[in-house]
Amino acid sequence: MTVPGVVFEEQRIYMATDACIQPEYTVYPEDAQLIWNSSDENVATVDRDTGALTATSGGTARIS
Repeated sequence: MTVPGVVFEEQRIYMATDACIQPEYTVYPEDAQLIWNSSDENVATVDRDTGALTATSGGTARIS
């Protein structure tokens, strides 16, 4: 299924190393299944099912 939209509450998130957060977002359509990815898992990991983020070191990563 193609997801027409994911809207995050925040466009940029700043985290301390080892911090974990669950970003807030809205998905359209609501029943779409998402699989999350990090552009650099040395900087941030993302739970592929829930979207929970963990900062693993300093730097920048794009979560998609």
